[in-house]
Amino acid sequence: MRVWSFKALSTSSSNQNEPIRRNQMNGFQQLTIIGTVAVEPEMQYGKSGKAYTKLTVVVNSKWKSRDGNMVENADWYEVVLWEGIAEALAGKLHKGSNIHVVGIPKVDAWMADDGEIRTKIKINVGGRNSTLTIAHWGDDPYEEDGPDEGDMAY
Repeated sequence: MRVWSFKALSTSSSNQNEPIRRNQMNGFQQLTIIGTVAVEPEMQYGKSGKAYTKLTVVVNSKWKSRDGNMVENADWYEVVLWEGIAEALAGKLHKGSNIHVVGIPKVDAWMADDGEIRTKIKINVGGRNSTLTIAHWGDDPYEEDGPDEGDMAY
């Protein structure tokens, strides 16, 4: 098994040496999933010119219920890669790629035509504290030496 990890670089212009204010505390959310890319991804550019790639990732789980029956479940996530990480991974992620994603979650909710409330979890990758790791088993889509050296910066 070969594993490559891509860390998103922060484009924040905040001063790292600025003192922390004791009376101010911001909340923080982070979601980690390990799953499989379910649909062939395609990098696109938004109106502002920023690169992004939307991935549909499925996380399959299987367990034995109390009555001894096998239960299978599939949870679906939309993962959005932004700017540098989207560009670095263009053409390297494919349907069937196994990935580990750490990013910032956002829950979208809407009313479906049947009157039911639907929800979707989106994970944004491309800012501070987000990573995406690709793990390949079997046939290696990269050459013997792995991904391009520049890819590892993201």
